[in-house]
Amino acid sequence: MSGEKLQTITASFTEAVNRIDALGGRLKFDMGDDGIVFLNGTVTPCAVSNSDSEADCVVEIDIDTLADMMAGRIDSRTAFVQGKLCLIGDMGLALKLASLLNTGGD
Repeated sequence: MSGEKLQTITASFTEAVNRIDALGGRLKFDMGDDGIVFLNGTVTPCAVSNSDSEADCVVEIDIDTLADMMAGRIDSRTAFVQGKLCLIGDMGLALKLASLLNTGGD
């Protein structure tokens, strides 16, 4: 099941990055054993993969919380306050990404 969720989340990010300007950095969503979504925003268009590459900002989050954020069931601030996500690195880059987290994917 989590493999399907990872594919869905990755596809949602791939679609969503086409709607924003360049991020100007590399951001990684680390979901532990459920996988990684890596956004390379140093290229245009932004490249989305599941590679465990070096990032300017790492968001540690579980796959269900990320799916809920992307579906609009929880926002990033609420998830942060509830301890459901942890940011490591360039917080400004994570803020640029806020528009991606309401893509409607699940």
